[in-house]
Amino acid sequence: MSLIINNDAKCLDCYKCVRYCPVKAISVQNDQEGKIQVKVIEECCIHDGLCISVCPQKAKTVSSCLNEVKELLLKKTATVVASVAPSFPAALPLAVPELFPAALKELGFNYVEQTSVGAELIAEKQLHLNAQRPVISSACPVVINLVEQYYPHLIPYLSPLVSPMIAHCRYIKNRYPDCITVFIGPCIAKMGEALSEEVKGAVDFVLGFNEVWEWIREDNPDWQAMAAEGF
Repeated sequence: MSLIINNDAKCLDCYKCVRYCPVKAISVQNDQEGKIQVKVIEECCIHDGLCISVCPQKAKTVSSCLNEVKELLLKKTATVVASVAPSFPAALPLAVPELFPAALKELGFNYVEQTSVGAELIAEKQLHLNAQRPVISSACPVVINLVEQYYPHLIPYLSPLVSPMIAHCRYIKNRYPDCITVFIGPCIAKMGEALSEEVKGAVDFVLGFNEVWEWIREDNPDWQAMAAEGF
């Protein structure tokens, strides 16, 4: 599945994405009618999302599972747990950070937790690795993608542990059997990580802060009047 989708109608062939992509994972081709098409080369992409942020026409978007999550919460047939990246206070315009878990519960999530719980689990395991050389953290999938695809000689330095996201969602599923886990964070690469065969099944859905924030504002315009709740 391609995580980054290009809207050919919006693309004005400015080639800004081509110039800014650090791994040259953007191709420029002519279609059958002779029109220029810009496409992300999926097997070369490290999912850093830079091409999305630099596109002046907003021609690139991220594949989204928001509607699936909405439908799941509407049906109320399963326990749905949100794992929220700890960067949310910096990413969202919240006067009180505790409004975010309150808003998520209002949307229908049964439990809302912070992914930093997974970071604590990984940190504890990290202490017992007894590594004899530097270790590259597994927290960022973009870094992992970069190493595996472009710096394979550094693969032995990668941490053998899973990321905090995976650790936390596995921990959640251990506590709430048959639940659905939804990671909410700022990084599109987490979507690719969740689909990886090595960790498949830990994270059922991945949503971005931006799409969840728009969802909250549409569903409850008076969200600022809500009572703050803890995780």
